[in-house]
Amino acid sequence: MRKIPFSLLFILSLILAACAPQQPAPITVATQIVQTATATQPSLSTGTPAPAPIVESSLPTPGQALSSALIQDGPFTFDIRFHKDSAFSANPVAPSLYSDLEGIGLYFAWEYHGPALPPPVTISWGVDPIYLPMLSAFSETGLKDGNTGGRDGGLILPKGSQVGEHTEAVIKIEADGKAYGAIVEFSLKNGEKGLEPDNVQVIPLSTSKSQADTFVSGIIQDVALSARVIHLEKAAPDISTIALSDNARIYTESGSEITLQQIRPGDHINAIGILGSAPGILIASQIALVNP
Repeated sequence: MRKIPFSLLFILSLILAACAPQQPAPITVATQIVQTATATQPSLSTGTPAPAPIVESSLPTPGQALSSALIQDGPFTFDIRFHKDSAFSANPVAPSLYSDLEGIGLYFAWEYHGPALPPPVTISWGVDPIYLPMLSAFSETGLKDGNTGGRDGGLILPKGSQVGEHTEAVIKIEADGKAYGAIVEFSLKNGEKGLEPDNVQVIPLSTSKSQADTFVSGIIQDVALSARVIHLEKAAPDISTIALSDNARIYTESGSEITLQQIRPGDHINAIGILGSAPGILIASQIALVNP
C-alpha cells in the first residue's frame, strides 16, 4: 500500500478542523433559578450560580441577551431576558416596538404544567406603575397542561426616569382565583445609546413583597372628587369601589402623572392597592389610565 506523506496528513487535519462546526458562545446568565415554596433550586440570596435552560415558547428566543433568568412560580415556568435589538426605539415602525431603552427589549415566555384551569384567565404586564392587560385566547378557553405564551417588546419607563433609579417590570397571570408571575427588578445606567438595565434580578410574584397587592381593571362609572372615590361599572376581580390612599398617584398610559379631576366616567383604568375591610373596596396606591 502506498504511504501518504506526513506533511499531507497534517494539512488534511487542519482542513478538517476548520470545517468542523463551532459551538456558539454561551449567553451569560445574570440571574439564577429562584427557590420557590416547593422547589429546591439555588436562591438568589445565596448567589449560587445556576445557568438556566431556555423554556419552550411559541416566540423565537432572542439573541444578544443582556440578562437571562428561568424561574418557577407555582405551576408556571417563566423565561425572562433583556436583549438588544435595533428595532426597539423611541421612533419604531410598530407600536409594540416602542422602547424608552433605545435598542433594548424585554422578552418573556411562560409555560403551564398542571390540571386544567377554567376561564377567565387574565394576563397582564408592564413597568411599574403602568400595567396593561394582554389579549389572549386563554381568557376564553382557560388553561391546559402544556399551554405556553409570551411577549417580546419594548418598555415604557415612568416619565422622568434617571440613572440609578430602581424600576420594576411585572408579568402576572391570574387564574382560578390565584395570581402567579414574575417581578423583574432592575436599576438604570448610562449605555451606548442611552439608558440601559443594570443589576437585573427576577423573583417569583408569589414570594415578593407585592404579593399582598391586588390588581383591578375596570370601567369608571362615576368619580366622587371630594371623597377621592371611584365607582366602577365593570371590574375584574369583583371590586366596585376604589378609594384613593393619601399618597395615591394617577398616570396615563404614556407615564405622565395626572390628577383625579382628569379622569372621566367611561375611562378604562388599572389600579393596584390593598383590599379594604368592607367587601368590594380597593384602597389604591396607583392608578393607570389605559383607554384604548
